[in-house]
Amino acid sequence: QLIESIKAKGGQIQSFKSHCGGLVSPESDNNPWHYKISWNPRNVVLAGKAGALYRLNNQNVEIGYQALFANPEQVTVPIQDQLTHFSYYPNRNSLPYIDLYELPEASTFVRTTLRHPDFMHGWNHLIQLGFTSESPLSDFSGETYADFFRYMEQKNGLSLQTIDDSPIWHQQLACLGYKNETAVLRKPYTSIADILQQLLESSLHLSPTDNDMIVMLHELEYILHDKRYGVNSSLVVKGRSQSHTAMAETVGMPLGIAARLILNGTIRQKGVCIPTEPSLYEPVMAELEKTGIRFTETTRLLDSLL
Repeated sequence: QLIESIKAKGGQIQSFKSHCGGLVSPESDNNPWHYKISWNPRNVVLAGKAGALYRLNNQNVEIGYQALFANPEQVTVPIQDQLTHFSYYPNRNSLPYIDLYELPEASTFVRTTLRHPDFMHGWNHLIQLGFTSESPLSDFSGETYADFFRYMEQKNGLSLQTIDDSPIWHQQLACLGYKNETAVLRKPYTSIADILQQLLESSLHLSPTDNDMIVMLHELEYILHDKRYGVNSSLVVKGRSQSHTAMAETVGMPLGIAARLILNGTIRQKGVCIPTEPSLYEPVMAELEKTGIRFTETTRLLDSLL
């Protein structure tokens, strides 16, 4: 919708950046990772394994998994009347979406995942230390969380705490059970990543009183009448409870609305369709707005090309 509105004015889109993250609502943010799981925990563990490919200043950029979380950039999103900083990492292969969104002229095109800066810092350590490895695990014989961390220290030949003396990293280790001698690991597990998933499910789960939060930000730059503009379009949706999550609402409600619009004859397309046509996205977004799911846009003049 935003792309079409710019094109309808005669604008030429030069840069497209789309950021989105399933996060934890500020009032429920009470752990050093600033994250709680609101979707498939396995996908959290394996996020980014394929690396990333995107376009930046007319050059295709490829980043491997080991470097993906190392030097994240940041964006700001208005939440509860204040700007909140998030880090982001490029999300898999962005290039096929250039044709899908009909933006061949864009010199920059990237889709990313949002996380809290502290999460990115700690997760990069976990990757470098092999905590997300899916290789078969045959030589670990411990039972407790602390046993597992001792095994990883032996495997890496170092103390996990000494690789980073920042308080946040030490708190993140403690949160995952670094010194926990009583919590027992569930079996079966076949890899280190399996055990990490258990630790995450135990320490970063949504409690009954917790709320999750979806944050989306589109950053576009375009040229119109010899002037360059920037537009930010942001969406913030908070969950209502552990079971009525923002993740479930934003994923499920558009599908439910579309099903109803098909049944009442508003949507008449046949076959497998994606919502890049106005006849699909306009009525769905209009219904979503009635529930409070809407984007906020701000446009600014960047410079004049004259």
